[in-house]
Order: sequence, then structure tokens, then C-alpha cells
Amino acid sequence: MTAADSPKYPANPEGYATRNFWLCVGNGAIVSMGSAFFSFETVMAGLTFTLTGSNLLVGLVTAMATSCWLWPQLIVGSRIEHRPRKMPVYRASVILRCCALAAMTLSLWLLADMPYVLYTVLLLGTIVFATGGGICVIPFMDIVAKSIPVERRPMLMTWRRTLGGILGGLAGLITLWVLSDRSGLIFPYNYVVLFTAGGLINFVAYACFMASHEPIEAVETERKSFVEFLRGGLDVFRKDHDFRNYFYFRLCLAIAYMSQTLLVPFAMARFDTPLQATGLFAAGIAITGGVVSIVWGRIAQKLGEIPLFTLAALLAVVPCIFIAALAFLPAAHPVSQILAPHFHWVVLAVFACLTAARQGIDIAGALYMLVLPPAKLRPTYFAFMHSLSAPLMLSPLLAGWLADHLSFSVPFTLSALAALGMAAVSLRLRKR
Repeated sequence: MTAADSPKYPANPEGYATRNFWLCVGNGAIVSMGSAFFSFETVMAGLTFTLTGSNLLVGLVTAMATSCWLWPQLIVGSRIEHRPRKMPVYRASVILRCCALAAMTLSLWLLADMPYVLYTVLLLGTIVFATGGGICVIPFMDIVAKSIPVERRPMLMTWRRTLGGILGGLAGLITLWVLSDRSGLIFPYNYVVLFTAGGLINFVAYACFMASHEPIEAVETERKSFVEFLRGGLDVFRKDHDFRNYFYFRLCLAIAYMSQTLLVPFAMARFDTPLQATGLFAAGIAITGGVVSIVWGRIAQKLGEIPLFTLAALLAVVPCIFIAALAFLPAAHPVSQILAPHFHWVVLAVFACLTAARQGIDIAGALYMLVLPPAKLRPTYFAFMHSLSAPLMLSPLLAGWLADHLSFSVPFTLSALAALGMAAVSLRLRKR
């Protein structure tokens, strides 16, 4: 069967390619806005630290948000690789994520006077929400790979992130106002407003992608058993040199960025940065991501994704080394005393640099994963790359534990060393 044979899809492939392009752009841009209202790195980190006062528990939430979207992918990949249509699985993930956000919002309303119970419910909601995100990744990437021509993919990623940065920046500024005294909203109503807005906007984003057309490609019609699927993935790891090097790059990336979740607690504990500054950070992250995405997209279009890996990795080295050096300074040091009244701007600059680097890495990574696998083995490649990376996403938990039991300087130093390693590994990646 071809796309033209099915009444659901237009006979002109360019027709659904253009439609899918803009629906996918809308999906990425709108979801960036919605997610900024409950950003796990800033808003949720500040909320968790306020509820518990524990860096470890802050790291746990972030670790669950970044790791739980990876674990279901082996199961999903093995169950859908033989299916010509992947959209029904995406729709199921939308239901799961929307239910999780609704439960988290309701818990803020009902459990505000029980901080540790509220934290537990928010943690469970984060796990379910991230799991739903993991379920959607393989069908999402497969549909994009089938429907968007290779030459249009760099600008697809660019527009998703650029418009997402603008909308996410607006959401961050609204978050800053909602969490400030000027809004007149007290806890927990301020967070109820944020989570409600984020959930509704995210649903609109999911609906955009569900409205896109899924073209049909030839697939292996015989379903592999789960064991056969695992063996196939292990063969890929053993035989594909580029697959292995990209995994090693992601290993360094995870450790380099594990301390990002500690920036807000570090600023609050060491420099008395106010909680409402998390809205400023969320806005800065979103706006920076949007602006630099245009630059990274043009670089990817002209030079390809491999040079982009190296340039972005080198950019990540600078803020990691800077914040590690700063963490070694005692609070009474003259430099610390000078920075304290304005430290929120320092943290904003660090977030901006890390975000700019991560945007480049993520664009390069998305483009690389779309060309790395043979068409019939896309779910295998996606599932195994993400599943092998799952333990790495627990690194924020390690960072929180090290900060609580040793000092902030230890995880920040490990992140700086890993950033240097990431830049070195990027030089070994090859164009496919």
C-alpha cells in the first residue's frame, strides 16, 4: 500500500509533507509554551525545594522527568515496528500525559497543607507524565521520518524551537508574574494556575500532531518476539560504530547536564535568590532556546549535524567550568559578596549558555537519529538508543545526593569534566 492508495492521505506526497511540516512545527512550539509553566528544571525544582528543602528530592523529580520517558521504548518499539501505522500509539500517550497533569493540578489544590504527601503525588505524576512522553517518541519520530523530506528537517527543528522559544519565553514571564507578590495569588493557587494553563496548552500541542497525516511505508510484517527484538538491538550496538559513539556522546552529555537542576537550589541556598526568580529563568531558557535555534538550524543546513555536535559541545564547556569554579568559593569570599545581590542574573546567564548548547546538541541529535537507522529498523534504533540512555537520566539524582552529602562543588566539577569529554567524543562522530 502507498499513501496514494489510501483515501485518508492526499495523492500528492508534497501536500501531506507540507501539512505535516507546519503541524509538527505547531506541536513543538506550543508544547514548549505549555511545558514552561511547569518546567521541571526551574518551576518544579523551586516548588520541590520549597516543599522539602532537600537537594536530593529536587534531583529525584528531575531524574524521573528525564529518565522515565526512556524506559517504555523497548516495549513500544518491539510492539509497533511491524505496524504500518504508528499514530494510534501516539494518541494513547496523549491520554496518559493529560491524566497525569490533571492529577498533579488537583493534588496542588487538595494537599497543599501536607508538603511531603504533595511531593509524593507530584513525583508519581511526573513519572506517569514522563512515561507517556516516552511512549510517544517512537511513533512521533517514525512519522516525522516518513513524512518530512531530509532537506526540510533542519528547518523543521529550527522552527519548532524558535517559535517554541518565543512562546515559552512568554510563558516564563507569565510564570514570573504569577509567582510574584504582584499577582496576589498565594500558594497553592499560584501553582494551580500554572499547571492548569500548562496542561490545557499542551493538549492543544498534542492535538496538532494528531491532526497530521501518517504516510505508509513498507515494514517487516512479521512481528518479532521481544527476545528477538532485544537481540537485534544488541547486534546494532556491536556492529554499528556510529551508534556506539553517539551513545558515548550521550553518556558524557547526561553527566555534563546533571547539575543543571541544582542551579536553582544553589542560588537559593548560597546567594538567597528569591523563589519567583524561577519564572525569570524559565523565560530566559525559552527565549534563548528560540533565538539560538535559528543559528543552529542554519549551521545544520550548511555544514550538517556533525560539526554542530562539536560547536554546541564546546559551548557547554564554558558555563560548566564557570559554575564549578564559583561553587568552590565560600559565601564570605569577596567575589561571592559582590555577586550575591545580583546572582539571579548570573544564574540566568549560565542557564542561557547551557540552553544554547543543549539546543544545538538536541537539533544535531534529532537529525542524526533520523538518518542513522535503515528505514525498517527505525524503532529498533530509537528504542535502543533511548533505553540504553535511561540509566544516564538518573544522573540528577546523583548530583542531588552529592550536593546534600558533600557539597555543590562536587557535582558541578564532575559536570565540567564530562563537558570536556563530550567535546572530545563529538570529534569521533561520523556523517551517515
